[in-house]
Amino acid sequence: MPWKTLLFVGVLTFSATFATAEQPTMAELQKTIQQMNEMMKSQQARIGQLEDKVNKELHAEMAKAAREIAADANRRPVGPTWLENLEFMADIRMRIEQECYSGGGEEGLYDGTWWSRKNTNRARFRVRFGVKKTWLDNQMEGVFRLATGSSNDPRSTNQSFPDNFSKKPIWIDLAYVQYKPKFAPGLTAVVGKMKNPFVRTNVVWDSDVNPEGIWARYERKCGDFTPFVGAGFFSTDQGFRSYHSDDVNDFERGNATMAGYQVGFDWALCETAKWTSAAAYYDYDRFDRSYNIAGGNHVIGTGGTGFDTRLAARDFRVLNVTNILAFRAFDLPWKAHFDWAHNCGDQDTDAEYVNQNNGFAAGLAVGQNKKKGDWAFAYSYIYLEANAVPGNFADSDIQTNSKGHVLSAKYSVTEWMTLGASLWWLERITGYVEDQRNIRTRFECIWTF
Repeated sequence: MPWKTLLFVGVLTFSATFATAEQPTMAELQKTIQQMNEMMKSQQARIGQLEDKVNKELHAEMAKAAREIAADANRRPVGPTWLENLEFMADIRMRIEQECYSGGGEEGLYDGTWWSRKNTNRARFRVRFGVKKTWLDNQMEGVFRLATGSSNDPRSTNQSFPDNFSKKPIWIDLAYVQYKPKFAPGLTAVVGKMKNPFVRTNVVWDSDVNPEGIWARYERKCGDFTPFVGAGFFSTDQGFRSYHSDDVNDFERGNATMAGYQVGFDWALCETAKWTSAAAYYDYDRFDRSYNIAGGNHVIGTGGTGFDTRLAARDFRVLNVTNILAFRAFDLPWKAHFDWAHNCGDQDTDAEYVNQNNGFAAGLAVGQNKKKGDWAFAYSYIYLEANAVPGNFADSDIQTNSKGHVLSAKYSVTEWMTLGASLWWLERITGYVEDQRNIRTRFECIWTF
């Protein structure tokens, strides 16, 4: 056969074979597509699992690196190390007050309590600024604070506005170190010019008095009952000069001290009530020769130049019992207190001042001032005889040889700004100004930083 004929026959045979081959159905095509989709989903899930694993491992490595960097930074701190654990504290108080007097003796007559003074209006301010530093995982704390004050009166940091726009002084108000060792839980030791460490009200101590010396306290928690005991030795004056007569060369020098002891307990009566009771004993040595403020105590002297002026009580050995009950009622915090003091060392022989050596106070407070909108109200009655406690440290707004009522109210405008108002209605107990009455009103605003 010619080759053209053979080629024609081959083409026909191939075409017939291809035409007769079996073609896939539509159902088979859909099944194949579904299998391919399932395979793709399986691959995507596997890829997601791999991505999660990689991300977790990456995050773990980054966290480990961050911890290593932080640990290295703690080992080798950047910048001055004295800035670590350093806190600043400050507040400013602006105050206006009015004092009104009635009754009493002759103008200018003085018996160690008050002058028969005229009515007074005045504005005052207070500024305090300090720092606190902690070491040894908060076991040790150091505090240093400066404060204003018109004088070295330990009972006040107020500064009035005298002397034609003169500059105002700054005093060291606090300077102490406190230690709470972890190896002895419940033990606290303090040395320096410290915050008053005693459980107290305003019968024995003014809130601004910061004692100077050494103090230690130990407490032991026994369930809801926590007994405590404390003791301290404080210097009230070093190298004082005391005159025996009108002769400026006839004097003695010496040191005056105070030893203080206190024992008591905190008792959680229930979830919303706690009772604190404490008995303290303050033993003063040579205080009557070294005081700088009578503060209502009975004063005697030789007359003349007054070099021999001294406290008639001569000795102060004060027993003080304080009870404070804190509780919640009507969804508000309340606090009631009763405080009693007796001077066991009183030796005053003046007929008007014999056995004038007792004092007590009772009061109730409600509310608190911690956040915006908070308010508080307090009332107390105080009766403090002339020789009951050292007037040098008693509440300067009341003083000894006084009895009467004290009311106060506060409102928190913001977390850092508080408005306050107070009223004192006081009378003298005995002496030349026995019938004198003092009515004092006060308004103030406090900013805290």
